[in-house]
Amino acid sequence: GSNREADPNTEKDLYARVALRWEGGDTPGVGQMLGVLVYWSPDTYDDNLRARRSLTADGIFSGRARRNELTSVGPDLTLTLEPWELPLWLNTQVLFNRESDPTGFGRSFTWWGGFSQLNWRVLRPLIAYARFDWLRGDRFDDTGAGGMTGPVRPREWAATGGLQWFVLDNLKVLAEYSRHEFENRASTPARQEIQEDVIAVRFSFVF
Repeated sequence: GSNREADPNTEKDLYARVALRWEGGDTPGVGQMLGVLVYWSPDTYDDNLRARRSLTADGIFSGRARRNELTSVGPDLTLTLEPWELPLWLNTQVLFNRESDPTGFGRSFTWWGGFSQLNWRVLRPLIAYARFDWLRGDRFDDTGAGGMTGPVRPREWAATGGLQWFVLDNLKVLAEYSRHEFENRASTPARQEIQEDVIAVRFSFVF
């Protein structure tokens, strides 16, 4: 998974997930799940990318071959009422993340976020869902070390509602509405904000 070398087999990312599952009701194989995920990468960038996007008018990297180590860890949970013949289930996850040097100026960046999605099988081929995604970042500013990024303190969330229709076993159609908001609370003199509403229809094929 590492992009530090041209041959990605020279370095490895590490990933682990441990989960506990327990059943409820009288339906075998259907139940609740609690897991913990850990992910670590020695470097998320390629050196060529860092060199090309050095400190210029349109670049954010220092041009130095400093590795950007990524660590992510967090729990995930699945709760379902399917064992009691109610077609409702909830998926949720929280991740804590740290990048050691994302721009090459010796400044680390940490943030945490996650999602929760409630699903309801209205009919066998039709699923309705509601999802909430969010992110909270700590303050990042590399301008004091010569960089161009900062000050940044991101807050972001998106609320989505939609329908998923399985036309065939390998074909589904999704229609959804999403409200998305982003703000940078550290920006000066005015707070940076983005707000958008999106309506989307997508087709998904599985081969």
